[in-house]
Amino acid sequence: GLKAERRRPFNEPDASLARDLLHIAGGRIDRSAVKPSVMALPYGLTDSGMRDKLYDWLDDADEGALLRDDRERRTAAVSLFAKHLKAATAEHIKGPVRVLDWLQGLAGATNAGEATRPIRFTSPAGFPVVVDYRKTTKKRVTAGVCKWDLKEGRGHDFDLVEFVDKLDIGAQKMKLASAVGASLDAACLMETALRLRAAGVTAFNHIHDCYGAHAANMATLAAILRDVFAGIYERED
Repeated sequence: GLKAERRRPFNEPDASLARDLLHIAGGRIDRSAVKPSVMALPYGLTDSGMRDKLYDWLDDADEGALLRDDRERRTAAVSLFAKHLKAATAEHIKGPVRVLDWLQGLAGATNAGEATRPIRFTSPAGFPVVVDYRKTTKKRVTAGVCKWDLKEGRGHDFDLVEFVDKLDIGAQKMKLASAVGASLDAACLMETALRLRAAGVTAFNHIHDCYGAHAANMATLAAILRDVFAGIYERED
């Protein structure tokens, strides 16, 4: 995707920035540069969030300080990178981007106006999922261990955050896609664990979306895992 973006003509200032980025990346934009942003897209990654991730990549990759000390040029390079990464993502992984746009549109339509009802759905595992992000109010309060603390000026200031009976539409739109994805992942995990147990495999480990078993049971795990994921996504498409 990035190769296709790179072949499109640049104006000279952008071309100069692109050459610097490619030089920093060793002549090729690789997985380490794009993965953090692409993986975060389903979780409502904003344009500024994408730029933050690209800044992190640039800070690590720019060992020769080609752009590090020129703040204006560094900012322009990251903005250019983000622009073309976003375009390449929309062009080459159209399905996930369309799903994200659809879910965000659904959240916006469901919560239009002064709506106060959260979004609810049932996961493939049968559990209810509630997406309910509320607006908040904040006020500063001063507290102490005892009243003498306050009298003698030894109190501490805290922000008291309270939720109000009004949905945060922006948060709803950003969080719905991640709630759907997490519910699907959790359902796959649960069904995999149950089927492994039924197959006599009792030593099982997982970290997020990584699954593990003893070496002697890996073939069983691989077969069950593929079957579970295919089955759930066929049923829930």
